[in-house]
Amino acid sequence: MNRAKNIRYIVVHCQAGHGTLESMQAFWKNSLGWNSPGYNTWIDYDGTAHKLANYNTPTNGVKGFNSQSMHVCYRGGVLHENVKKAADTRTQAQKNGLLQEILSMMNWLHENGNDLQNVMIVGHYHFSNDKNKNGVIEEWERIKECPSFDAYKEYEDLMLKDNPMYHKLKLPRNR
Repeated sequence: MNRAKNIRYIVVHCQAGHGTLESMQAFWKNSLGWNSPGYNTWIDYDGTAHKLANYNTPTNGVKGFNSQSMHVCYRGGVLHENVKKAADTRTQAQKNGLLQEILSMMNWLHENGNDLQNVMIVGHYHFSNDKNKNGVIEEWERIKECPSFDAYKEYEDLMLKDNPMYHKLKLPRNR
C-alpha cells in the first residue's frame, strides 16, 4: 500500500510542555501504552529535527485521522511558568525547523505519488468539532489549543492555490 497517496493532512503539534524528548517518549509508552510515537518528527528549541518515525509509518497524532496524516511537533507551546496556559513559544530556530520539516514532508508526498491537491497543513485543534456550525473552530470549541498558533494560516502559502479546500477549511468529522 502506498501511504503517501492517502495523506490528506500535515498536522502541526506542540508538546504542551518543555520536557525532554526522552520524557515525552516515556510518557507515550508508560502512561498511554503506545507502541509507536505521537509524531513523525519533533523539533527542539535549537531547530534540530528528531525523526521519530519514517514518513511511511502512521503515528498517534490525532485519533481517528492517523492513517491520513503526518505529524510534526515542536517542544513548548505553553508558558514555562504555567503549563496550563497555551502560548506560541517557538524560537526562530523552531519556526525554521518546522518549515523545513513541512517542506520535507510535502516533497516526500510528491515523490511518492501524492499530487498535493488535497493536502492541508493544519493544527491539531482543527480536528475539533465546529459546535455552532459557523465554519470556524473557535477557542471554546477546541479539544486543545495545540499547536498554540494557527498553523493553517501560517502555512497557507505552501498549500496549492487551486486546492478546493484552500480558502475554507472543511475537515471530515468522525465523532
